[in-house]
Amino acid sequence: MATVAFANPVLSVISSPPASPANGDRYLIAPSGASGAFAGKENQVAERTAGAWVYSGAPASGQQLMVGQLMLQYASGWKLSPSNVFETVTALLAATSTYGLADGASWRCAGRTSPNDGGGCVFCFDASDTTTSDNGGTVRVDSAGHRLKAQMFDMMQLPWIFGMKADHWSDDSAALQAMVDWAFSQNIRDVYLPPQAIGLGSSVFIPYGIMLHGQSSSYDLTRPSTRFITITGASYANGFMMGFNTTDNSTEGDGGFYYGGGMENVCFLDEAGLGNAKGIIAFGNNLEFKNVGGRFMLQVLNRAESAYSDNLRIINPYYSNSTDPEVAQFAIAGGGDGLIIECGNFPPDQSRAIEIGPFTYGGAFGGVIRQCINGSMYIDGYNITIENWHAENSTLKVGVTAHVMVVNSNIGEDTLLTEPPIQMVDSMEFGNSSFLELNNVAFRWSGIGQFYSSCDFDLSVYFEANVAIKNCRRIVNGVNSVTVNTGIRVAQEDKVTPVPGWEPYADLLSRNGQILPGYNVVLDHAIPSATAVYQGIWSAQQNTSTANAWRIATGTYYYNSVRMYDTTNQIGIASVNGEKSINVSNTSSTVSLADYSSPRSAGVGPVQGMTRFYRGTAAGVYNAYADVPILAPDPAGVTDDGDYIGGVRWKSRTPGGIDTIYPPDLTVPWHVYGVGMLKNMVPVITTPANAAVTLRVASDQQVIYSSPITANRAVTLPALGRKGDRVLVTRTSGATGAFNVTIAYGGGSTTLAAPTRAASAEFMHNGTNWVLIAQSSV
Repeated sequence: MATVAFANPVLSVISSPPASPANGDRYLIAPSGASGAFAGKENQVAERTAGAWVYSGAPASGQQLMVGQLMLQYASGWKLSPSNVFETVTALLAATSTYGLADGASWRCAGRTSPNDGGGCVFCFDASDTTTSDNGGTVRVDSAGHRLKAQMFDMMQLPWIFGMKADHWSDDSAALQAMVDWAFSQNIRDVYLPPQAIGLGSSVFIPYGIMLHGQSSSYDLTRPSTRFITITGASYANGFMMGFNTTDNSTEGDGGFYYGGGMENVCFLDEAGLGNAKGIIAFGNNLEFKNVGGRFMLQVLNRAESAYSDNLRIINPYYSNSTDPEVAQFAIAGGGDGLIIECGNFPPDQSRAIEIGPFTYGGAFGGVIRQCINGSMYIDGYNITIENWHAENSTLKVGVTAHVMVVNSNIGEDTLLTEPPIQMVDSMEFGNSSFLELNNVAFRWSGIGQFYSSCDFDLSVYFEANVAIKNCRRIVNGVNSVTVNTGIRVAQEDKVTPVPGWEPYADLLSRNGQILPGYNVVLDHAIPSATAVYQGIWSAQQNTSTANAWRIATGTYYYNSVRMYDTTNQIGIASVNGEKSINVSNTSSTVSLADYSSPRSAGVGPVQGMTRFYRGTAAGVYNAYADVPILAPDPAGVTDDGDYIGGVRWKSRTPGGIDTIYPPDLTVPWHVYGVGMLKNMVPVITTPANAAVTLRVASDQQVIYSSPITANRAVTLPALGRKGDRVLVTRTSGATGAFNVTIAYGGGSTTLAAPTRAASAEFMHNGTNWVLIAQSSV
């Protein structure tokens, strides 16, 4: 029978003759299972001619044949030719499941599910792979089990290859998850997202190392056009639309200590109006989020509390229309250092932009927040620096365990702000207290009248807080651009009561001042060598105030006072005037006390320092005391309401007279650096000639014997010493004589005999006793 040519196309592939063939019909006989008239004719072309079948004979290798619109090529069987081009991946899979495939053969597809939908690329058959699952994008498995793998595509196509719609309403969660999982399996770091709205109906988990790149807006390069949006009926694990280095948004995944990846140019948007949508929860180290923000979100980003994470960078964060102003849009929990948040652009309101919280197993520490505009913050981390913060109507709250420094910042206020823009909140816990340093911070008000608006203070501190303030000021821009510089205003924890002793010298203290626990105001100042006598309480009187002003029982109270230079070791000067008494006859009263020193040398300035007041219900017996900072002209007035004196709470003590005090040597200038830090500005030098000497309290002093000694002489060290105090006793060659200079100290005594040139003994106080640390004779 004549052999038919392969040049003309066949209708289809069949294994047995059709029931009613027409002349001219052409078929390709299946490679196996041929029956009837086709038995033994496998892989041949059969053509119906004059009522009979004519066969082509066995095809030669390389022979081609069209079946419908598909080209087949013979190579040990008919196989789908690589010359075929498919409109969709769907059509390709239908073809590959029907025909044989040559290993390594590839085909181009114009689209994924429709032509030119962006998901088309070249797919290659991998005959060696029989196990990889169909991921809906780069690996496709047809019904015959063939694995076809995407080749030679632009990474910007990847979302469309995986079937993302990004059409504002479709759920793209599964496609996005498949895409990032495949990128992770191929060690591909950078994954690119389309510049449209990507709907997420469920959470997507980003493996460590993946960096998601959204696209910038064509009309505003500072804002992204890529958006992750909520859709109706969405449900998110732990409330977060996306998790980094986790598979459940609750626990850290494997590999969290490797490069953590991140995201850029993406906006999270609660399009469906769920009201409780949160964007990202992140675990692990080395994460970076750049130009990531949100609108109408409960939260944009959260570093997980249950993880220890180093090196987190958040660059150009932003948000608007927070659904709950008490929930931070960018919350940094967990432990770890290397935190950087920079160039944030936040709303000028009280919605919380940033929160750095405590952590059970350590804490967030070693972080910097810089060059941000606006944004209220709550900081309870260690060693956090806020630099170049330009704030309008925003609040910084410093928590109980925080150590925070605010540097080179400008804080704008107006009548909309009802509380101090910086607040130290909470109370002391586990023996710790927070620390805040303000350095070169300006509090800017837009008008003179706003000094007395609904917000009278720039800073509020709680009782156990530590505050250091340097080069700060309150700036008022008034009519005709008049500028007034003055000191900042500081309130107690209640935000309405001034810190005692601060306001009279606010301008000076704002340049260099401190507030220690107990509202103890510290101003570095010198005690001159002039003999200024501390007079103590000058007067006491009852003042009628308001109902229930007096907080304790009425009756007669007795007051006394001591000028303290060192409250820790009770170095001070007793008052000359002594005790004053006053009868408090009703609870609508307060007691006013005037405390002062005698006139001091010209230029010395007003009364400065700490005064310890005593109060009791019997003459000479005091059961309460309070250390009150006095920074005021003579006389310095303080008020007692029964609970507080001068804004400082009374403390209970064992009833008795005033505490034992040791007067400092005021024959030389001293410098008070703060409570418990008294130092003489130059060494106190004593030359006793041929006499014994008893030393008074000093931080650095010398005793020099340079005259002949005619009897044994004793040097008595100060009865009170503080850790680090130093005494050097020297006997020169001029101190002749067979007699010794003896110095007793905590561990015994030592002597200095007449030397050839000089003999010396040096002592230092260890906080309990004097210790001999060096002795020599030459």
